[in-house]
Amino acid sequence: AKHAMANRVVLCALLLTALAALAAAQCGPDEDRPYPEGTTTCPDGPPGDGGMGGPPADGGMGGPGGGGGMNVGVSGTGSASSTACTATDGDCSAAGNFVQRDLTYDASTGRMSGTIISNLCPTHDKVNGRANTPSCTEQTFPDPAFPAANSPQQAPLLGRVGMTLNGGENIYGPLDAGFTDGQICTGGSCAGGSDLEVCENQLVYQCGQENVNYDMLMDDCGGHAEPYHYHTDLACDYDVTASAEHSTAVGLALDGHVMYGKWEGGGEMPSLDACNGHTGPVPADDKYGIAAGEVYHYHSTDTPPFLMGCYGPVDSLAACKSLYAECADDQYASTFLDLSGTSINYQLWCPCYAHSDTDDENESGRDADHDENGDDEKDEELDNAVAAEVVVSMVVSLPYTVEAFTGEVEESFKEGVAAAAATT
Repeated sequence: AKHAMANRVVLCALLLTALAALAAAQCGPDEDRPYPEGTTTCPDGPPGDGGMGGPPADGGMGGPGGGGGMNVGVSGTGSASSTACTATDGDCSAAGNFVQRDLTYDASTGRMSGTIISNLCPTHDKVNGRANTPSCTEQTFPDPAFPAANSPQQAPLLGRVGMTLNGGENIYGPLDAGFTDGQICTGGSCAGGSDLEVCENQLVYQCGQENVNYDMLMDDCGGHAEPYHYHTDLACDYDVTASAEHSTAVGLALDGHVMYGKWEGGGEMPSLDACNGHTGPVPADDKYGIAAGEVYHYHSTDTPPFLMGCYGPVDSLAACKSLYAECADDQYASTFLDLSGTSINYQLWCPCYAHSDTDDENESGRDADHDENGDDEKDEELDNAVAAEVVVSMVVSLPYTVEAFTGEVEESFKEGVAAAAATT
C-alpha cells in the first residue's frame, strides 16, 4: 500500500507538472512561453518597443524608433580619418586588419599617450553575419575630451570608449542601441540604452532561444555589428584560461589607461570599482612597452559593464552614477524580463553596475530581490520542499482539484488520474 501511494503521488505529480506547463504556455509568438512569474497574463512589449530610438540628446545620433534620437552622451574628439592604412580594398574579410601603434607608457600614471592608426577590421574570422568595411582611422590617446589622469569622468554611452591594442578595433561600453521587433526574432525587442546581457535574456524569453538570431549578438570574441566593435570580454585577444597569472593587456581606454583580461592571478578575479578598474600590480609587457608596477587599470568582466562603465577611478557605485544624469532620471526607469519571465527594474542609459551583492543595488539599478548571486542550492531545496507539499496536498484533494479544470484540460486530467489509478 505504501508503494502504491508513493507511485500514485509520483504519477500525479508528473501529470500536474505537465498540465501546469500546458496551461501556462500561452506567451510568445508561438504561444509556447510561460506566463511571467506571479502573473496569469502575457507581458506587453518592453518600454521603447519602437526600437532603437533612445532618449533625446543634444548633438546625439539620430536613429529609427521613437524619441529624439539615440543618446551618446559625451563623445571623444581625438579621432580623425587617415591615409596611412595599406589594407583598405574590398571588405574586411579581403583586406584583413591593419594597425600601427605609436604609444608611450608612463609608469607613474599607468597611462599611454600617442596614437593608434587602424582600418578597424577584426583581427579574427569569428565575426557573425557581416563582412564589415575598412575605415582608416587615427585615434589620439588620451583623447582630448578625457584629459584628466586618475580622475572620474563619464564615458560615451554609445560609440568608442577605447581600442584594442592588438588590432586597433573599436571597444564600446555595455549599452547598445536596442533592437526592434524582428531584428533578432519575431515577437522580441529591447529598448535602446540596455546592456547586451539583459537585452539577450529578454529576447530569449520572448522568442525562445531556438528562434534568436545570434548573428546579430556577440560573436565568440565579444564583438558584433558594423562598424565592428566589442562590448564584452575580448576573449580572442588573450588566454582566457590562464587564471594563474595576471591577464595580459588587451585594450586602451580613451583616457589612456590600459585594459586587461579578466584575471588578477592566482585563479582569482580582481575586485573592481563601478568603472571596471582598480589600482593594483600589472605585469611588464614588452610588446606594448608597459613596465611592471602598481597603477590604476581596467579589467574585462563576465558581467556588465563587461569592459567599461566610466573612466575611473571611482569610490562607489553612487560616484559612477553621479557622472551620468540619466542614472537618476525617472524617464529612463524601465523594466525587463529575465529568462524566467520575471520583471526586473532597469535604468536605461546608465552604464554603472555594482560588482558586489553587498551594494544597495546591483546591475544598473536592478532590484536586490532579483540578485542572481544568492544561495541557489538553498533556494532549490526550499522550492523542492514547497513543491512536494503542494503536490501531496493536490493529490489528497483530487476530486476537488479535478473540478478546477475545464474543457480539454479537464478531460486529459481525468484520463491521467484513471491511468495512474489503474497502474497502482
